[in-house]
Amino acid sequence: NIIKITSLPVTARWITQNASDPSLTVKHGQGAPVVEVVLRKKSDREVFAFVLNQGGEGTGMVECYLPTSLSSWQVRDAITGQTLEASQTSKGVRLPMALKAWDYRVLQLTQ
Repeated sequence: NIIKITSLPVTARWITQNASDPSLTVKHGQGAPVVEVVLRKKSDREVFAFVLNQGGEGTGMVECYLPTSLSSWQVRDAITGQTLEASQTSKGVRLPMALKAWDYRVLQLTQ
């Protein structure tokens, strides 16, 4: 709703696939994942995605909406340096991710 009120563009999102406890009557760090994905553009060919889970453990998909007119995007974990498998979509990239409660990832996306 806040996106509609502010007219901010949607640049990324989380899609929950599995949650350890989908209950809605729990505290922070419990229940279904509550994930925020924020993109920060370093250049036209390098973007960082900050993925933070404030809910319970679960798996899902991170979708990042990026320009697709150039070559495909490569994704790696910015903290560990591990290359991650991502699917190229018409809007950018999508990759599966498992997150524990209060877990976070920093992804580096480059062309």
